[in-house]
Amino acid sequence: MERDRISDDVRYVVNKRHIGSIFPTKKIELNRDVFLHDGAEINGAIYGHSLYVTGGTVTVFRSVFANHSLKIAMEEDGRIDFKSSVNAGKSLFTESYGKDNYIRVRGD
Repeated sequence: MERDRISDDVRYVVNKRHIGSIFPTKKIELNRDVFLHDGAEINGAIYGHSLYVTGGTVTVFRSVFANHSLKIAMEEDGRIDFKSSVNAGKSLFTESYGKDNYIRVRGD
C-alpha cells in the first residue's frame, strides 16, 4: 500500500489525501515541522512547530495550530482552503506567484 506521508521525529510531509489528524505522539515530536505540498487534503486537525504550505491546491478540514509560524508559498492558480480556525503562534507569511490565487480561512 502506498503511504500518504513521510514522517519522523522532525518532519511530517503530506502531498495527497490524508485521513486523520497530524498530532505529536511523543515529546520530541512537539518540535516537528509539518509540510503540506500541492494536492494535500487533510481530513483532520494539525499541530506542528511550524507549518509550510507550498504548491497549488491544499485543503485542511479541521483546526490548524502552528506553535511558531505558518508560511504559505503559492504557485499559479493556487487554492489554499482552511475549513476551520488557523492559529500561528509567532508569524504568518504568505507569498503568491499568480493573480488568481486565494487563501480562504473559514474559522469557527
